[in-house]
Amino acid sequence: MAQAADPLPEQGAARALFDEALADMKAGRWTVACPKLERGTLLDRGTGMRHNLALCYEHTGRPASAWSLFVEVAKDAAAQGQPQREQVARAHAAALEPKLSYIVVVVPADSRIDGLEVRRDGQPLAATQWGAKTPVDPGTHAIEAFGPARRTWRKEVSVTQDGETIKVTIPSLVPGSSPGYDSDAGEPARPGLTTTRKVGLVVGGVGVVGIAVGSWLGLRAISRNNESNDLGCVGNECTEAGAAARRSARSDGNLSTIGFAVGAAGLVGGAALWIFGGPSGTSRASIHAGHGTALSGITLQGAW
Repeated sequence: MAQAADPLPEQGAARALFDEALADMKAGRWTVACPKLERGTLLDRGTGMRHNLALCYEHTGRPASAWSLFVEVAKDAAAQGQPQREQVARAHAAALEPKLSYIVVVVPADSRIDGLEVRRDGQPLAATQWGAKTPVDPGTHAIEAFGPARRTWRKEVSVTQDGETIKVTIPSLVPGSSPGYDSDAGEPARPGLTTTRKVGLVVGGVGVVGIAVGSWLGLRAISRNNESNDLGCVGNECTEAGAAARRSARSDGNLSTIGFAVGAAGLVGGAALWIFGGPSGTSRASIHAGHGTALSGITLQGAW
């Protein structure tokens, strides 16, 4: 017969994580301690490990996670004849209850198709949980619904206040196989701009700027040419002041020509990228530029 795996290495690793986390918690390094306790609970589900993980959650802004663990620890401590730990865990859970926020996922009868699966933050919700208040930690939570030959439905909600309840209603899923449509409108989402079309908009924008700059420089060239005539230029014969104005006019004229050329190329190129860069296209384009509040008295559970 095969020998059972020696539990001592796992127990030793769990004990080391527990001791390190306890030292971090006593020093106020809660965010450092939590991951160690999370790893520790994978090796040992003792009430001491879980109680301290609940404390970590409580002090790092995760009241729902803390509350559920305290309730779990209190139940197990009672079963294991640990009245003091049970009492402390229940006290913490009671103190957290007023701060709990909830999400209620409602699935109307006309949305309940065969094979429907509802998830919150990637975790399946049993049908018994539909319509029930579920405590959640602050932050953004994703609600998704899946069904055979149906488009995936998804909605994100944000929990920002203590004690709030957010209701999310699952609509009738739209037939199809591709995911994603607006959860509030219930209509398929319009596809976003392709990369090629985004590049086309940028190139077209450069074209518009080029035309605008070319026009401005052209008008200034005409103005300076007229100024040179007023300053004594007749044909190619100019006074010193007139010659300076004439040179400025020619410079502006040359720059205007360049601006129009760049603008025209940008408009034509942008239009081409837009026309041929729709969602069904397969072309690719890129741009390259040269230039908590806790109970008074922290009750760390140092007992293993």
